Amino acid sequence: MAIRLICRDGSIDQTFTQSLVTIGRGPGNTVRVENAQVSGIHGQIVLSEGVYWYHDLKSTNGSLVENHLGSFALDGQQQRSAPLSDGARLVLGDQRAPVVFEVVVVEDEAEKDENVPRTVIVSRSIAEASRLSVQMLTDSASSHGRLKQLLALTESLQAKLEPSSIADQLIKTIFASVPLSSVAGVYFESEKGLVPVLLRARKAAEPLALPWQRVGPLFLEAVQEQRVVQVEDERSIAHRFERAAPSLRAAVACPLVEGDVVKGVLVVASPERFNESDVDWIALLGWQVQLALRNAKLFTELEGLKSKLEEQNSFLRRSLDKETHGTVEIVGESAALKRTLKQVEIVARTDTTVLVLGETGTGKELVARMLHDKSPRAAGFFAAVNCGALTETLLESELFGHVRGAFTGASRDKKGLFEVADGGTLFLDEFGDVSPRLQVKLLRVLENGEVTPVGAVQSHTVDVRIVAATNRDLKAEVEAKRFREDLYYRINVFPLQLPPLRERLGDVERLCEHFLARFNERFKKSLKGFSRGALERLQSYGWPGNVRELQNELERVALLAEDHTTIGAEDLSERIVGAIELPTRFGALHETMEELEARYIRRVLARHDYNRTQSAKTLGISRQALTAKLHKYDLIDLK
Repeated sequence: MAIRLICRDGSIDQTFTQSLVTIGRGPGNTVRVENAQVSGIHGQIVLSEGVYWYHDLKSTNGSLVENHLGSFALDGQQQRSAPLSDGARLVLGDQRAPVVFEVVVVEDEAEKDENVPRTVIVSRSIAEASRLSVQMLTDSASSHGRLKQLLALTESLQAKLEPSSIADQLIKTIFASVPLSSVAGVYFESEKGLVPVLLRARKAAEPLALPWQRVGPLFLEAVQEQRVVQVEDERSIAHRFERAAPSLRAAVACPLVEGDVVKGVLVVASPERFNESDVDWIALLGWQVQLALRNAKLFTELEGLKSKLEEQNSFLRRSLDKETHGTVEIVGESAALKRTLKQVEIVARTDTTVLVLGETGTGKELVARMLHDKSPRAAGFFAAVNCGALTETLLESELFGHVRGAFTGASRDKKGLFEVADGGTLFLDEFGDVSPRLQVKLLRVLENGEVTPVGAVQSHTVDVRIVAATNRDLKAEVEAKRFREDLYYRINVFPLQLPPLRERLGDVERLCEHFLARFNERFKKSLKGFSRGALERLQSYGWPGNVRELQNELERVALLAEDHTTIGAEDLSERIVGAIELPTRFGALHETMEELEARYIRRVLARHDYNRTQSAKTLGISRQALTAKLHKYDLIDLK
């Protein structure tokens, strides 16, 4: 046998055939881990009677073993050891930033040989074995005890939802009702094939760690032909069960079948041959436990769906507190906006990651919602989070979720938005504000869809489309070493630039009509519209806060205005009515006048959607004179 240790960060991938392997930070260890959270000699792996065991050697930050039996926190004192089965995880050091090893147990080729010497004594279908057992229970007065045991098992399984608890109750029933049984256990399906849920010897305190690859060759007919079998061969069975009990020579295997698929196997071994009534009884118990395991699996899936729905409902309630979301509508007819919306239509049909760029208030979240609504994921969930509004720890919990006990106040597991939005779209606003540590976790999600909740060791995969937004210059942030370059290239696959409102002043009137209709409905009013003077003021203002600032201004105006009236310039805020845009620099008078002229020409062009003929008419100059000024002020490429 051999054991392979694969460090999750890719730094270690080694296979060891020796029976003792030490792990630690010190130079004398078999496996040397360069991590300050790992002790000098942190622990050791020992091969004992065919089973690998991990022993924590009183390390400072402890160890964790996750295997088929459960999760074992080891401190080197109260609990020191746990078996390392194939597929287990070994976690060393501080759980907030642990060193994680994937464990692969490599069997010898001889152990995999399917031509194992054994004699098949009994082989019958599951239905036949169960029928014979039921017939025995009803026909024989001596079977009263087993009938009571069956009823007791059925009743106890109703309250058990963990596969290991179900298997434990079954094993107790087998040991109580089948005196010959020395070893009993349940193997169940997983992504890696059949794995032991729980395996015990009658006189051993600790569970056994026997992979199916070792004992499976004894029971080929059970899995391949879906039959209850009893096999006999003292040497093979004792060897395969690694002397878990004295003088084992016979074993029974009952496949746990759902439909036409083997979902697991119940295995019982004995130093003597079982009589046929025992074999049929074991088959009946196996049938009973298969129902319990199936129900537990369904219940777990329902609990997961319930938890996900609760998190989605919680998110939706928070969203509704801000604003009811109906059909997304982006108002405007300017050329700049039309170009952006055309790009949205194209990229929405794909799963491509999108980076929305633009100043605050330009409608980045509306674009993200439109991308979702026009995509094949439209039936899925849309979630949004402002990365700049939360602290690093709160944002990590919001995005990735956490497990119970991960930090003070974490009284239960919480799903993060990546999992809540699984199958849908997640919008990450102010993405440029994410801390360097979280950038690493986000990169992992973008690369392979892996999400690890806070305080958890095991990650899981999600299918989420990412739409990010920022008003920062991410390229400059990369050059300043404040933003990861690899993350920048991952997120900047399809950039969408949203124009500021000052560059599409021709859309102001349409936006005013749109927002006034909304506020008339909200405030139960019938405001008639805007005077020409009010519109001119609104169209001449620079709107540094963009569409959001315009929306807030109109909400205030609609709230204060008398019903059934027209909004005039006198109803607007003083900052808009009295706004005078001064030059951005001090200098000679002709330079100041030129700056004001260039700024005014830019505004007139934007109001007329960059139509030079209409703009020249408003300015009172010829088209040729306007073109000359555009060249002078380097505005000729404005569109």
